Amino acid sequence: MPNECLLGIDFGTSGGKCLIADFKGNQLSGAFKQWWYVTPEELKPYGKEFKPDQFWQFISDAIKEALRKAKIPGSKVVGVSTSSLRQGIVLLDENGKELYAGPNIDARGALAQDRILETLGEPGLFQITGQCPVVICAPSRLLWFKENKPEIYSKVKHLLMISDWIVYRLSGAYASELSCASSSMWLDLKKADWSTKISEELELPHEILPNLYSSGQKVGEVTKQASKETGLAEGTPVVMGGADSQLGLLGTGSVEPYDTTVIGGTTSMLQTVLSKPIIDPQRRILTSCHVIKDQWVLEANAGMTGKVYNWLRDSLNKVRGGEKKTHELDYEEMDELAARVPPGSEDMFAFLGSEVMDLKKIDVIRPGVFLFPPPANPIVTTPIDGRHMIRAVIEMMAYAIHGNRLTIEEVLKRELELIRATGGLSKGKIWVQIISDVSGKPVETFKVKEGSLMGCAICAATGINEYKSLQEAAKNMVQLESRTEPDREKYDTYVNYYARWRELYDKIVGL
Repeated sequence: MPNECLLGIDFGTSGGKCLIADFKGNQLSGAFKQWWYVTPEELKPYGKEFKPDQFWQFISDAIKEALRKAKIPGSKVVGVSTSSLRQGIVLLDENGKELYAGPNIDARGALAQDRILETLGEPGLFQITGQCPVVICAPSRLLWFKENKPEIYSKVKHLLMISDWIVYRLSGAYASELSCASSSMWLDLKKADWSTKISEELELPHEILPNLYSSGQKVGEVTKQASKETGLAEGTPVVMGGADSQLGLLGTGSVEPYDTTVIGGTTSMLQTVLSKPIIDPQRRILTSCHVIKDQWVLEANAGMTGKVYNWLRDSLNKVRGGEKKTHELDYEEMDELAARVPPGSEDMFAFLGSEVMDLKKIDVIRPGVFLFPPPANPIVTTPIDGRHMIRAVIEMMAYAIHGNRLTIEEVLKRELELIRATGGLSKGKIWVQIISDVSGKPVETFKVKEGSLMGCAICAATGINEYKSLQEAAKNMVQLESRTEPDREKYDTYVNYYARWRELYDKIVGL
């Protein structure tokens, strides 16, 4: 049994995760609890909320399960930190009672965004915040309540990002930090502080915004009530964490300018560390604050990746073998099947939701398409089958990640030499190899695949003074698993296939 350990909590799109680690970055246990959102009747189909008490119960259950798996009492946890998806917010009254809790897929702000754009202008707002789209930002949702639910709006005394809300539930502290706060579209990116200009011009209450702390800074302790609910010891230090993607950077050791990490999950976010804020003049990609003080990140999202791969697995299993099916197709077997297909999937291309990010075209919807040579054509010597579909989908993800890397490089006016990878997709060896082959860059993966949760553990270790800084903690806790080098011959092949995929990608919109 370890003497002392650290706890990370992550609020994700589809569920809550926990990780218990030691001070060297070894994962001792983990837990996951799935959840779902509700749509208010008057906001169908675009409004989404969650029930705070219900979700807190899910998180508490995940903490207890992680403790049970690690075979330790809650008293062994000496530091806890939090992470969450970005853009999601929670509104609370003067007594700390939640009035509204919404994830980043709640689009009720669409009904209020016109006022924001008329007042501040999208280019002006982008220059202040580095963020888009307006429809899911905190000001647009708050304006919706002001205009449609004044009885709720009048009671709002605190606005928290979701990661901050978990800190509040653990400790009672109203606090935020820069990485999550910058996703709110209420933060002045260059000043690294809440924007008084946005508050004043939109006539929104500035005082509801929490004080800003540094990631890795202790902000409170586990309360008696939270101790009863989670199994953690009362008085356990609660440390500021941050946004899931920026903590993914931290959890892979991306702590220096131009360090780059792809977080391969439901979507695949590619982020590069900056020493100063750089705004894309063409407004294609985003800029945010890093969890490390005086650092920022340039970021591009490759869209649906892991979610598409899950869909493909489930779809193949539905039709595979009928009653004679002996086992379910799993990701390891999918890797093996894809490895039997040559680069380019014998001219099969997939377009199923992976994107080369361009905020100006965010409303564009591309149809889902598999494009391949007709199987009955006499000149086709190897008809397309399920193996090609699997590899084509992996290549689609790699093409989208590569395209976003090229955009980042264009904005930076420099080449990125290394890609770090984390998230569930980084477990797939062929996914990692194809990213390396398509980009022509080495790809590093890490023993702990949940980079965001490892980032939480790093914050917790720093907050209890086990390490002097986040950088020092990352150096001692992040454990490299492998470094994959590109196959130069395959890279040469993929140069042509990527060009073809990108050409088709731009044409698919018109179908």
